[in-house]
Amino acid sequence: MITYPVRFTGKASAPAGMQESWATTASEQSFGCAIPEAFEGGGKAASPEDYFLLAVMNCFVATFKVYATYSKFDFTELGVDAVLLVDKSDEGRPCMHTVELDVRLTGATRRERAQLLVDKTLANGFILQSLKTRLTVSLTYLD
Repeated sequence: MITYPVRFTGKASAPAGMQESWATTASEQSFGCAIPEAFEGGGKAASPEDYFLLAVMNCFVATFKVYATYSKFDFTELGVDAVLLVDKSDEGRPCMHTVELDVRLTGATRRERAQLLVDKTLANGFILQSLKTRLTVSLTYLD
């Protein structure tokens, strides 16, 4: 049983300037981070935008895996390709405009159950429910 609230922490230490990458840590794991070249940065590591996309995509994966396990839904592999579009909002401010998830489910014999699990995942994923970003998901079944 999960007891809320659950706390996560992170740290970052960055040198001055836009070209240099920096170290960031979460859950005792260290990652590099950089301003992307598209925003005139050095682009020598994953960007905050990359991490945002990874958070959305992997929230979908993790939540689906949890629901599939608890409902005894069998599949061989879950694959996800993701695209983030950074654009301007209606107010003219840059924002994480759209995330598209192309979900591939291999070895799922109960496809109607799979769609129910996808819907449940989208309705209950912690990060997915925290988004203002438009999220679209397509589901493809592979044998």
